[in-house]
Amino acid sequence: MILGLLALTVSFGSPRLAVAQGVRGHLTTTVRYIQMRPVARDSIPFEDATQRPNGQFEYQGRRVFCVADGSCYFYDALPVEHAFTFTQDATATAWGLGVQGLSATVSLRARGELGGDFQWPRSNDAFDAMLGYLELNRDPYRFRLGRLRTTSGLGFSGYDGGSAWVRPTRWLRGEVYGGRSLARGLYEPRHEALRALEDLVIDQNAYLIGGYAEVEPIPGSVVSLRYQREIWADRSGLLSERAAVDFRTGLRPLRITGSADYDVAFNRIGKAHLTLEFPVQGPGLLFQVGARRYRPYFELWTVWGYFDPVAYNEVDGRLSWTPNVDLGLWVSGGYRKYEDTNVSEFLTPLESETVRAATGVSWTPGPWAVEGTYRLERGAGASLSSFDAGARWAPQDRFSIGLHGTAFQQIEEFRLGEANGIGGGLVFDVLLARRLRLDGGASIYQNLLENRDGRPDWSQVRGWTALRIDLGTEPGNRGRRMRR
Repeated sequence: MILGLLALTVSFGSPRLAVAQGVRGHLTTTVRYIQMRPVARDSIPFEDATQRPNGQFEYQGRRVFCVADGSCYFYDALPVEHAFTFTQDATATAWGLGVQGLSATVSLRARGELGGDFQWPRSNDAFDAMLGYLELNRDPYRFRLGRLRTTSGLGFSGYDGGSAWVRPTRWLRGEVYGGRSLARGLYEPRHEALRALEDLVIDQNAYLIGGYAEVEPIPGSVVSLRYQREIWADRSGLLSERAAVDFRTGLRPLRITGSADYDVAFNRIGKAHLTLEFPVQGPGLLFQVGARRYRPYFELWTVWGYFDPVAYNEVDGRLSWTPNVDLGLWVSGGYRKYEDTNVSEFLTPLESETVRAATGVSWTPGPWAVEGTYRLERGAGASLSSFDAGARWAPQDRFSIGLHGTAFQQIEEFRLGEANGIGGGLVFDVLLARRLRLDGGASIYQNLLENRDGRPDWSQVRGWTALRIDLGTEPGNRGRRMRR
């Protein structure tokens, strides 16, 4: 559709309107190596387990978990498995197509397996056309036709269709869009992406329609309203109907941003947030405080939304200090409270609160960039304590190399018990030629199992490398050296 429309447009374009042609984009080939250790669940009869003095159970020196049905289970680590995968990305925008303001944009991805013991998710999906559209930009109008995507507080929505954007005045702009709906994150029509669920889902296309209006009464201060709806092609059912409001202020020094979405079908607020930022230029301080409400959202074709997902409310804050251009320090914290789950409790009530804190530092002396972060989180059923650090050396634009490390303890009360881990790795980036760049890295993660008998060992190695070829130059910069 896109190529045919492009040819038709160019054939009718007036030579007098022709402008210099050009293409800007890149090709990226990425190869990944993934090492994983699968975990299998096994069980034994209750009478084969031995009870310890502390009330726990063990079997042949390992801890087991016994349940009311009279059996005990444990997890076994299976032999290590490996996988090699690759992706090929191609992104380009072409202009000067014979009509003033006309351009074409494509973003394509091919993927596949190079070998290994297991199949990496989606590696069997050989090709995706993530974007592919014609754009006609004639101020104050802009029209697009093809495979498109809209991003907003309602999420990422892809569709095959068209959009029309207009800005009649400096302070007012809006857009309407619609077409065949694509499954979330899969870049495929819903009836194809959900084929494996065709016994539960209608085997047909769905349509998306939406639009927004945005007002900017003061430069930098914007308020937008959005409405979006999805239905099955035969109008037999509604997939989603939602609205959202977003705003931000450009008033200095205080900056305020906020948003909220509304689920029309369930007649309730979904997620919302409000953030305030207050910089103090003299000492280089930045205060940030926010409040957030979040309720999981499920489309109406699934049954999950009818289980009344539990929402949480959260407040957080962050203080950043940059005494000079090379040094930065920050500290943050947050508190989360889940709403009532409306379930019966056994022995002890369910935990409903989470607290977290973090601090970090960054230092960029000359060609070096060094940073470190510590995080602590305690919540419902789990806790996390972690430290991450990294250093990168870039003596020139053509080359950089870096090291990173991590250490963490994660207590997962609901599943595998306690786990400690350390890891580290190397990353590099080198400009091989004017339009050719190679980067990559490798990481090793080691599970520490001391005093944790019967826990699966998930130690693993991962690596990747990517070769990028840049196409074309920025308009007006012909002959200049391209920089990433």
